[in-house]
Amino acid sequence: MTKKKIEEWQTLIRTGRGQKVAKEINKINFSKIPRDLRVEVANCCHRLNLNNKGVLALRPIIRPKTDLKIPATAHERSEYGLLLLRLGAYEEAQRLLENIDEEENHSALLYLGFISMSQWEYSNASRFLRKYIRRESAKNYMALVAKVNLAAALVNLQKYEEAVKLLVPLVDRLLKKNHHLLAGNCYELLAQNWIGLGDYKRAEESLDLSGKFLKGSQIGSLFVDKWRTVLSLRTKKTSKGALNIIREKAFILDHWETLRDCDYHEWVFEKNEELAQKLFFGTPFKSFRQRVQSESLIEFPEKYIWKSGNKSLEKVIQLKTGRISDNKDYTEYYFKSAQQPHHLLMILSADFYRGLSIGTLFSKLFTGEFYNPSSSPDRVHKVLNRLTKFIDQKNLPLKLQLKNGNYRLALGEGLGIELEKSQRSYTRSEVITARLADEFEKNYFKVDQYSECIQVSKSMAYKELSQLLSEKRLVKEARGKDVRYKLAKKSNKQ
Repeated sequence: MTKKKIEEWQTLIRTGRGQKVAKEINKINFSKIPRDLRVEVANCCHRLNLNNKGVLALRPIIRPKTDLKIPATAHERSEYGLLLLRLGAYEEAQRLLENIDEEENHSALLYLGFISMSQWEYSNASRFLRKYIRRESAKNYMALVAKVNLAAALVNLQKYEEAVKLLVPLVDRLLKKNHHLLAGNCYELLAQNWIGLGDYKRAEESLDLSGKFLKGSQIGSLFVDKWRTVLSLRTKKTSKGALNIIREKAFILDHWETLRDCDYHEWVFEKNEELAQKLFFGTPFKSFRQRVQSESLIEFPEKYIWKSGNKSLEKVIQLKTGRISDNKDYTEYYFKSAQQPHHLLMILSADFYRGLSIGTLFSKLFTGEFYNPSSSPDRVHKVLNRLTKFIDQKNLPLKLQLKNGNYRLALGEGLGIELEKSQRSYTRSEVITARLADEFEKNYFKVDQYSECIQVSKSMAYKELSQLLSEKRLVKEARGKDVRYKLAKKSNKQ
């Protein structure tokens, strides 16, 4: 690997011949790449969406097995953070990027802004993006990208006047530089702005211009069509059924946020509180949930059953305990308490819309661990296979739907998943406590009964009981050798 070869790759990528570079990258021995070229190889990888390969190039520097003479530079860490972001390993990416001195590497601020945008944290996103824009040269293309993203954050925060002041001069500048796709994005954001301000004539004009510049982009055209439909709903030129056409296009393009947005606008148009509950319980992002709650006319229930279709429920999974109730033969059975298949079900139940990548699933299943492209995907696939096997064994009308590398739950008719308003993911102690409450209520139980209820060995039961006692979730009563336990009062943690 030489500097000359990197320059050759960069030229090929810039001129639209990246496939040739991708073939070469897939053949190289990453262990033989010189240190000074690794960040350049990683950069080529992220430009070609070979993000796992990029992580392989930089991982020996970012996560070395022994201390390096020269620690990872801010540039190397920033590039690694971007690769993790693109893989969906948001938590690790954020931890890494937040520890980069923003004076050393401005790009970390931009990438933190992107992470915040992906989580609907638009206030945080605007803060990071403003910092990046202040530090980056105004002539830099990425500074223009940052301004477009800042405008999007402002629109979502409903700061319409501020967004207009940013967007109008920005569009002119983008057009002068022939950045037509970015200009099209700006016109689409202006249309959202005008709709928010109730200026429907200007919204229509902006959508016409956006459509002109985004006609070659499938996602861009989807956004334009969506906002045309929303505008038509607001002006009563069409019915809510027109949103179904947008939903069909979004499904084909695997753009789940558009499906969420369609439900949101149908709810705003119809004031259908069932749809409001679906949006609230089916979205993990705190700011979005707060928005739906504040705009709703009702207080949402403490529990909600997620289901598909109108068929009466035959089986219900209580997410917290992992209990599955079969309403046909009146039997009950359980997932193993908070073990990985149960934990995976919790993770996938948090979002009814957006699929999750392998990187995201790894971050949530193996909290605090570092993503490794050589082993992490395999570890996630093993958990996915265990959940699929359990679903098949219990004949549940539930599938793990895989599309474009992202996994989501697809519920069949007759199945419901019971969710709680306040919480969606639970620790093992919380799951065990809830299951013990199901089984024993306020009664005492012994270690053998615990072992059978929680499906663990007797030795493991003693360890877990000790942990639950230290957390004050249980109380213990000993009469000679006869030891028994029961749940602590509700005033203690449960």
